[in-house]
Amino acid sequence: TFSGPARVDLELNCGTLDLQAGTVTTSLQGWSLDARHRDAAPIVTSSGTALSVRSPESTARRQEWTLFVPGPQVSSIGIIANAASALVDVTGAQLASLALQLNAGDARILATDATIGALAVQGNATRVRLAVTSGSVRLQMNASAVDLCAASGSSPYATGSCSSSTSRAAAATACPSASTVSRGCTPASSGYASSRRRQNAWMVFTRSWSSAR
Repeated sequence: TFSGPARVDLELNCGTLDLQAGTVTTSLQGWSLDARHRDAAPIVTSSGTALSVRSPESTARRQEWTLFVPGPQVSSIGIIANAASALVDVTGAQLASLALQLNAGDARILATDATIGALAVQGNATRVRLAVTSGSVRLQMNASAVDLCAASGSSPYATGSCSSSTSRAAAATACPSASTVSRGCTPASSGYASSRRRQNAWMVFTRSWSSAR
């Protein structure tokens, strides 16, 4: 169990990540991680104010992580995902920062009704689907696609740079800005529904961690 506002750092090389830190986790007393891997397990370190999960350097084999953290106890989240798919659910959360760095993968970020001081997404050869209600998004994208979905009546805005990239909000094809935000779409109708990939052929080991006592 975290003893104070905590930072969560995740670094995954090849695989899938399902991070739940939104309203569904408000009643949790501590964090829990389920990891499926073929050989070496992920490296997990934790304290009262921090949690870190990293792919082991000794292997490049695919891993699958499902992580639940109690949203009210988390202040910031940092994610690095290489050759990976990530689902990040921070619906209704209050965060100082959320940063995602994605390379050769795809990500879905559910941040509706969330208050995030600094939301930044950096991608290379990726697709990012982002559902937000308000606030700002800092984007740095290269050879990537961005789908930005905002709730009806909201006023989010995006800033940043796109190189050989496309952003899609309705029919928009330019780098996201206030004029390229599609309003009135919902996470379910826009492809933001929870998605977990299962490939049992490589899933040999299953290991779980938990901070609950």
